[in-house]
Amino acid sequence: MIGSIDSINSANMEAKLDYYVGLLVIQKSISLPLAYFEDAEFYHHLDRITKGGYGNKLLSPIKTMLGIIKSSITMISLFSFLWMIHWSLGILSILSAFPTLIIQTKFGRERFQLIRFQTPAAREANYTSALLTNRQSAKEIRIFNLGEFFKERWKKRFLLNSRNMLKLNKKQDIARILLDSITALLFGICAYIVVSLLKVGKMTIGEFISTAQGIHSAQASINGISTNLAKIYEINLYLIDLFEYLEYNDEQKFTKETRNLFPSYLQKGIFIKNLSFKYPKSNQLVLNGITIHIRPGEKVAIVGDNGSGKSTLVKCLMGLYQVEKGSVFYDDIDIVNIDNCDLHKNMTAIFQDFMKYAFTVMDNISFGDIHNTHDFELVKRIGIQTGVDDFVKKMPKDYDTLLGKILGEGEELSGGQWQKIAIARSLFRDSKILILDEPTSSLDPLKELEVYEQFNSMTNGKTVIFISHRMAAARMADKIIVLKNGKVAECGTHDDLMFLKSEYYQMYSVQAKWYS
Repeated sequence: MIGSIDSINSANMEAKLDYYVGLLVIQKSISLPLAYFEDAEFYHHLDRITKGGYGNKLLSPIKTMLGIIKSSITMISLFSFLWMIHWSLGILSILSAFPTLIIQTKFGRERFQLIRFQTPAAREANYTSALLTNRQSAKEIRIFNLGEFFKERWKKRFLLNSRNMLKLNKKQDIARILLDSITALLFGICAYIVVSLLKVGKMTIGEFISTAQGIHSAQASINGISTNLAKIYEINLYLIDLFEYLEYNDEQKFTKETRNLFPSYLQKGIFIKNLSFKYPKSNQLVLNGITIHIRPGEKVAIVGDNGSGKSTLVKCLMGLYQVEKGSVFYDDIDIVNIDNCDLHKNMTAIFQDFMKYAFTVMDNISFGDIHNTHDFELVKRIGIQTGVDDFVKKMPKDYDTLLGKILGEGEELSGGQWQKIAIARSLFRDSKILILDEPTSSLDPLKELEVYEQFNSMTNGKTVIFISHRMAAARMADKIIVLKNGKVAECGTHDDLMFLKSEYYQMYSVQAKWYS
């Protein structure tokens, strides 16, 4: 009965610890700079952490220490008894602990290192498995006959990981046989000493039996202590891995103690001064000495080829990437002195890979401002402005209709309809600065132009930044900034840049036929 109660309490405690550790990991993930998520090693680390089962690992050392204390009391009593019989019996019993401790510690470390080494291959195996079982990828896998190919790829990664783990287990089993042999040898030596004492009359039959039992119990206690110490050492490796993740520098590392709110009204605009940026663990500059001034209420198009640094630049503007060299000012306030939450509250953006949330239409739009998620009238008004209402009113539950099939039998939307949902979400937040970061790259040029024109007509008086490697937004912009290899190649109006007959002129001329 006591064992059952202890088991229930332990399970309850492990569940609570799993919850709190999960909460810490999620909170840390939210607070980390976006640049970390561009690093594969960071993803490997995060994958290990999220599969750690840390409730058991945090509770286990406590249980193990209690077991060590219990075994130590038994061992000290038995050691004293054996020492009184003959000093060599106590020494031989102690000696059996060292091989156990050394070997168990060695394999604990190897097991952790193997898991750490296997993480990339394990992630690939899991990703490939997800592709084969995911609804989104099901169409392409069938069209391109990728099923067998991915299955074989999954098998290779899975079997490789399994073979490595089995190889380690085999080595561990051989080591256990060696340990058992050492223990048996030491027990045999002890038995020889005891028999010798019995022969010369220094021990009675009763003492002989109790001594033999004492030797066996002492070795069992000492081996138990050694095994538990090795277990604590192995668990400690996983806990160090967890705390290394929790100690990643978050966004506040780059933020000075005195933080300001975002300006109530932009009076001077956005100043980017000699901004350079490179990703963590990379020596290549993505942005190199960028200097730009964007006036309040100005509509700016940032254009350039893929890889020219457009998206990176706007992520620096939004505080998603931390500025380490150069500066970004909103009026006279350095971005590093602005409270992140307040900075983001005054901006909105639609990204190229905008989210398609498997929730209701109401949710998908109102997520643009979580403080007004129940404001149906505002959602409806934005829906009418963006054209969302045209297709939503035909749905069975109107704005309460679930989207997608992931969480239930929801409605499927076309790419263009999702595009309108994303625009509605961005406009739901009444922000001072609006950014379109190539959200229309999957549309044909004429459709893209329509989206930009619609967005432009609904954002009068706001500072708007259009990002594209196509020219759809350029002519409606007050200013066009051309990026090339992370630098500002040209800056001016459409007419100014066409007159120069340089980078922008060439890009526009090549694409002009798309809009004719």
